[in-house]
Amino acid sequence: MFVKREGVPETIAGLVKQNTGMSTETLMKDTKKYRIDGLSQARDMIQAAMREKRHIYIFGDYDVDGICCGAVMMVGLRALGYEGHVTVRLPKRFSEGYGVSEKAIDEFEGNSLLITVDNGISAIGPIKKAKDKGMTVMVVDHHLPTTDENGTPVYPDADLIIDPNAIEGSADFNGYCGAGLAYRIMCQLINDRKVLIRLLCLAAVATIADSVPLTYENRRIVRYGLHYMTDIGYATTGLFALLSLCDCNEYVSETDIGFKIAPCLNAPGRLYDDGAKQSFLLMSYEGDLREAKLMAEKQLTDNEKRKELSDEWTKKINKQIQKEHLEADNPMTIYAPGVPEGIIGIIAGRIAEEWHTPCILLGDAEQAGILKGSARSSGGVHLYNLLKHGEMYLLRFGGHAPAAGLSLKAENLNAFRHVMQDTLMNLYPGFTREEMPTVCDMELDGRKRNHVLRVFEEVIRYSPYGQGNPAPVLHLKNLAVVPVRMEDGMSNFRYLKNNAGILIHATDYSCISFKEPERYAAIGAPGCIDLVGSVQLHYYKGKFDYRFEFSGLEESGHNQKPGKSGFAKRLEQKARDRTAKRIGTA
Repeated sequence: MFVKREGVPETIAGLVKQNTGMSTETLMKDTKKYRIDGLSQARDMIQAAMREKRHIYIFGDYDVDGICCGAVMMVGLRALGYEGHVTVRLPKRFSEGYGVSEKAIDEFEGNSLLITVDNGISAIGPIKKAKDKGMTVMVVDHHLPTTDENGTPVYPDADLIIDPNAIEGSADFNGYCGAGLAYRIMCQLINDRKVLIRLLCLAAVATIADSVPLTYENRRIVRYGLHYMTDIGYATTGLFALLSLCDCNEYVSETDIGFKIAPCLNAPGRLYDDGAKQSFLLMSYEGDLREAKLMAEKQLTDNEKRKELSDEWTKKINKQIQKEHLEADNPMTIYAPGVPEGIIGIIAGRIAEEWHTPCILLGDAEQAGILKGSARSSGGVHLYNLLKHGEMYLLRFGGHAPAAGLSLKAENLNAFRHVMQDTLMNLYPGFTREEMPTVCDMELDGRKRNHVLRVFEEVIRYSPYGQGNPAPVLHLKNLAVVPVRMEDGMSNFRYLKNNAGILIHATDYSCISFKEPERYAAIGAPGCIDLVGSVQLHYYKGKFDYRFEFSGLEESGHNQKPGKSGFAKRLEQKARDRTAKRIGTA
């Protein structure tokens, strides 16, 4: 069932303005110089360290943002001729966990400069230890600080903190990811336009991957970063090599970054304790392209391993749900011995989506008797608030509405499970697993082809889309399917490789879906359909066209289109035949 959202403007421009809070002029040509307090002090601290030949330690994170933070700082300091005095250190995912640790501080020399990027705002102990050791400390982060028992923020004793999220009013815009802030710091130190664009490309990848709002300066970073990163003269060789192997080196979209590039960068860190270092070395690499492609091939191989492992464990967890009779639990709290820590979040998300209920998936921590895991939401449940009611059983937890991380003693698992079930029912008495109607922003009649194409063009004009600027959801009604020639005759559709999705052709564009690809055939592959989804610009062999990615499909009520003359029908059939011939030839 498809339902139109209420209060939506009638134009794409109006919809985007409503979603972003930005004017049309700012959306299309944002020239504002955004203030971030502390940038000049950051410049002075780095320049002082360079003058005094002190070592600079960059401490990032094992996700794409943290990896790109390290790459931005390394490539920038390399351009300044200081690479030999710089160490980029990323946390080891399984043995150390998130953020700078006291163990890492033990590795560093005193009388040096430590810059934490994408972490540090809550590292009270480690930063105190660094200061006691004689280090100068700069915290560059975008997360919230810890609080005391009264809810008052507690900040680390750093020499400088740049964190627009943690320090209210310290910037004109507070939606940056870590790499975006690192890029802005490097803009204070570097005048070479080519180098700055190279850093911009890295910041753009991180901004998309970290799901921060694609509004204001973030939108500008992503828009220009996507434009320049397909030029090997601007992107790092490592980034360009990865784009090439993912068939994105001639044209890349925010969707390509989110679903092709980011997973490849995350994969080693999900599989190996120190795997994030591999991705950092690739993204910061500026050497020979052949060598870069060998490095990038390893990323793709690791991502395939990650996919296989995720698929294998998703099947195991589904079997366990049935074996332990957890099917009716809301939320599902599942302990899976041996589940790899690096893919727990992925599997929890899949289970939540498949069973239409929040999933809390736990595995064994390194310390005996301790469980550690991730949670993913469904049905509008605010996970952090849910976990808050069970904190008496938790050793540690954190997160936000859609996702969270947690740990607890194994002996408390059953009690915690019951508290979660009782709390969800109390907080959400109307909770149901029934699928809600698919909501769209705009309805289009697929028979009015020129109008549909004009709307598609306007949608593309206001890209990139993402958090804070979601792609308009369109309801395409009465769309006529163009049959294509297959080996065994004409067909209204074809499956993608390994039945991973389905491709359906209309006269002017193609439609693709990776959700329930068998549904179209199951309803009889009708020649006239209604779809709900979003449009993207599709590039293939030097040509652009529109591709409609749909998540909802129904048979149209107008499979027989009344009121058309025989002449009009013959013209339409000729157009379909020409399209079918062109597609079949291609």
